[in-house]
Amino acid sequence: MIDGKQHRLKTDIALGHKIARIAMKPGDKVLRYGVPIGSTTRSVAAAEHVHTQNLQSDYISAHGRDAARSQEIRS
Repeated sequence: MIDGKQHRLKTDIALGHKIARIAMKPGDKVLRYGVPIGSTTRSVAAAEHVHTQNLQSDYISAHGRDAARSQEIRS
């Protein structure tokens, strides 16, 4: 149930991963706990898994410690 509406997930979603509460367009801001964490790179349906396949960080070029480390090495 999301906001009182029943959805069926199309894939298993690991604990700690995100799902969309609403349908989103490319470029929409993604919030986690009310804080922007990135933007969608394509359309995302309500209840769809939100992760690196459809989300880009607005802060570093990719998600994960390796990407952050590569940014540190370059600077």
